[in-house]
Amino acid sequence: MNYPSIRIEGAILSPDILERLEDAAGQQAADFGFDRNARVKDEIARAWADAQDYWRIFQRKLETLRPDSAATTETRQQWVVPLLGLLGYQLEYQSRGVELNGKTYAISHRVANRGQTPVHITGCREPSGLDRKPEKAVLRMSAHAMVQEYLTLEEELYGLVTNGRLLRDSSRLVKLTYLEFDLDRIFTDGLFADFAILYRLLHATRLSARSVRARSQNPVPCACDTPVAQNRRA
Repeated sequence: MNYPSIRIEGAILSPDILERLEDAAGQQAADFGFDRNARVKDEIARAWADAQDYWRIFQRKLETLRPDSAATTETRQQWVVPLLGLLGYQLEYQSRGVELNGKTYAISHRVANRGQTPVHITGCREPSGLDRKPEKAVLRMSAHAMVQEYLTLEEELYGLVTNGRLLRDSSRLVKLTYLEFDLDRIFTDGLFADFAILYRLLHATRLSARSVRARSQNPVPCACDTPVAQNRRA
């Protein structure tokens, strides 16, 4: 796999798909909601240019913060929300967590225009990152573990978790299963090819416009029903 920023954990996606993704079903302009005469490559190039600007502005903002700041607000408002906006996401902040089985899952955002898919954004300077338990948290588990447990309990297919440096698309499987993009490396090293894969796999049109449970008897047809996305659900 010639994409140094991409990591596949578990059976969420077959690595060989990345090499032929551009020619796979569900990768035409209309599948992304563009005019049929548009070129997906051109749309990706435009998003790449804007994303690089957002990254540079975000990095300059980080330089003005106190060394002990987790930069949670800045990571959300000045980086991740604008970045995902380039991929068609309309994120809504969640002021209250979701209570399940006596626990509160403080998922930070939902994708308002794509079935309320959960997206959890932490600060890029949060010492615990995505895989360790924060010292101060409602649940004594890592950000990724919280999202994955929530997906399993709610029987939702997918969720995103990010600290602005790493972006993970996680599945509901009990075993840790996710697709990870190292955003820091993509934008620091200028890895356009990796960004193009991110765009094609995580664009909002890859999600259903309505909530789809893992055990739904009548799943809603969407761009997720392409062979590429079916491999992601394996």
